[in-house]
Amino acid sequence: MQLARLQRGLACPLLVISDGAPGLIGAVERTTGAALRQRCLIRRARNLLALSLTVGHNQIPNPSRLMWLMGKSQSCPTARG
Repeated sequence: MQLARLQRGLACPLLVISDGAPGLIGAVERTTGAALRQRCLIRRARNLLALSLTVGHNQIPNPSRLMWLMGKSQSCPTARG
């Protein structure tokens, strides 16, 4: 796939944003080479909102703060470079 992309004149992307699906992550790693990978924060926010509605909003101290902390703690290990 990288050869086909090079033949068409397309460079490797700098950043790929995806959800946490293992198959998609594997495909991205095999086909994009040195591109950085980031997990989608919108999906994470939606998951936290759904969780807060399921378990009760009062059991999650501050969903916005929790989302920020999750994004901060998991963004560095997924980036390669």
